[in-house]
Amino acid sequence: MLATLTRQCLAYTTSNASFYGYSQWLQEGRGLGAPQAGLLLLPLSAAAIGVTALTGRRSRVRGKLVADALFQCLGCAALLLLRADSPLWLLIAPSAVVGIPHGSIGLANQNTLYVQADPARIGSSAGLLRTFMYIGALFAAAATAVFFRDGATSSGLHAMAWVLVGVAAVFLVLCAADRSLGRVGTPPYASG
Repeated sequence: MLATLTRQCLAYTTSNASFYGYSQWLQEGRGLGAPQAGLLLLPLSAAAIGVTALTGRRSRVRGKLVADALFQCLGCAALLLLRADSPLWLLIAPSAVVGIPHGSIGLANQNTLYVQADPARIGSSAGLLRTFMYIGALFAAAATAVFFRDGATSSGLHAMAWVLVGVAAVFLVLCAADRSLGRVGTPPYASG
């Protein structure tokens, strides 16, 4: 269960920092207005909704979490390509790529926790999962404050993106290494 809580924290650090940092950079670093920046975030929402609709009812989680971690790595790496004069079409890619894991990480970790938790402590376990999500959000806010202390510049976005690629890579390693994830969502073998 500790591995699941750690994954939740790492995933939401990356998710929140990329989402809020990117939207802040779109306005300050790229010079877009709030309505234009909001429109460029629509692919994130569309991808998240689409992934949830396609995979949300599937109970197996290992493949989802590994794919989510890969997409977080790719989405954060895509932030490294952006500059203040980047064309609008290039601004859509990071939003769409980061939206994919945004739609399934929470559900996959929640399903995993419900299998791992002692049934008598399911409520407190779910509360811990939520707490670790918020801890990830706090780390994301701190990262945004550190890297954008002089404003949401392209150099600040790139520095933050390198750190987020690292966090997402650790998330990927934890997902790939945790063999117990392969058992989540599979029916137990019948004895006899």
